[in-house]
Amino acid sequence: MTRRSRLISVFDRHARRRDEHGYVLALTALIILPLLLISAMAVDYGGWYSQGARMQRAADAAALAGVVWLPDLATATTVAQSTAKANGYDDALSNITVAVSKLSDYELKVTITDTAGRVYLASWVKNAVTITRTSSAKYVLPVPLGSPRNYFGTGPNVTGSDTYGSKTENFYAAINGYCQSKYQGDPFAVPFINSGNNNTCGAGGNIANGDYIGPASSTYPDQYQYYITVPPSRSQNIVVDIWSPWVDGPADTADATPTFELRAPDNTPLDDSDNPLVTCVTGGQTNPREYTAADNDRTLLGVSGWSDFCTIGTNAATYPAGKYILGIRTKAAESNNAGLNSYSIMASYASSVGTTCDSRSDATCPKVSGKNWISIYANAPGTAKFYLAEIGPEYAGKTLLITLFDPGEGGNSINILDPNGNKVNFVATDEGVDGVTPGTPLASSNSLDVTASRYNGKYVQLSIDLASSYATDFAAATGGYWWKIQYNYSGSVTDRSTWGVKVLGNPVHLTS
Repeated sequence: MTRRSRLISVFDRHARRRDEHGYVLALTALIILPLLLISAMAVDYGGWYSQGARMQRAADAAALAGVVWLPDLATATTVAQSTAKANGYDDALSNITVAVSKLSDYELKVTITDTAGRVYLASWVKNAVTITRTSSAKYVLPVPLGSPRNYFGTGPNVTGSDTYGSKTENFYAAINGYCQSKYQGDPFAVPFINSGNNNTCGAGGNIANGDYIGPASSTYPDQYQYYITVPPSRSQNIVVDIWSPWVDGPADTADATPTFELRAPDNTPLDDSDNPLVTCVTGGQTNPREYTAADNDRTLLGVSGWSDFCTIGTNAATYPAGKYILGIRTKAAESNNAGLNSYSIMASYASSVGTTCDSRSDATCPKVSGKNWISIYANAPGTAKFYLAEIGPEYAGKTLLITLFDPGEGGNSINILDPNGNKVNFVATDEGVDGVTPGTPLASSNSLDVTASRYNGKYVQLSIDLASSYATDFAAATGGYWWKIQYNYSGSVTDRSTWGVKVLGNPVHLTS
């Protein structure tokens, strides 16, 4: 190649490079804007995610704070919106909405919406975004114990059967007197433990019972409580009757002066300490009432000795629907009161006092059930089944904890039956007389050995894991979600015992 040809080739390459520089600049100009937009959107999406996370936490807090005020939706809404405001989302602002709705009497939904979600680098494309977060919370009351019907602790006095089997309970509600020993089946109404001494007030060296629910001042809390579920839209008064409230029932052995009191539901269902006393509709009925003698207002279920304790009216403002709490306690420091009071409870409509019903088939039935603990005197044939607790489908995947105090004396074994009537496996733990220091868990079994009165005056806990499929496993159970306890005796069952059932977990929790 000549010198001239080489020079021309060099000039051509320089010319092509100058042309390529222009192409790169043009291509860069075309690409830079989408790249900047994508980068800006990436930053903004991160910001929106952060805003949404803060909003979700605020919605969770608002739902948890408000749900405990149900079924009072107005108060629940006020509390939820106030909680949301404290977390940065004020419903009074034009761009913020805190919507509160009731999913049920126990479940609340809170939705927070911000129509002016902050935009950062992409504001030249979009001025604002709408961000919405929702949370639902639910509270769970203590599980109902001992009865799905409108009576509790009636022994053999209710006869016959229905869709769910025998209507006979074969146990009485019971409470021990002040001077009785804890070893006699009642952990909360007696202040002393002494083994083998049934009259601790007359013995020296009494051992204090740390579980005793006694007077902290001139008044003290109930030692046992029951729920009376009053349905809405009723047109009749509901009469609460108590059989043998003093000392004329079976196995009663000495005076034990009890006080019964009835409290109405309020807008704090998880706090029963502030529930108002019911003003009984019928004249002459006092609430609370201390029984110092036998009473015989009525004969119900073919048995005399029933007392018309209190009548609940129909005015919804004064007598709201919900769970009324019937409490009982025995008199403190009542000398030589070393006996047992066995009694029964019934709630029925004024036009048909004494008529039985079942809440599983009748939504208007005023169900009577135990709350937290039931203390009973079992009086049944050699093998007997008793209603223990209603464990609803909302407990799927949780752990059921059954506590039996002083169970099965003189018997052979105890089984726990699921809603289909099948024996279930459990892990038992002997927790001693104080129930504080657990012993070594026993091997998993479906039978608790109670021979030789091995749990005399002791707590024993039974732990049962509920399957995640629990809700569907027992959806078609004839008796609903009610569990039972089965006593196996060689002779007749005459056991004095106290039972408690709970499901482990937070009673107030998020559901979504």
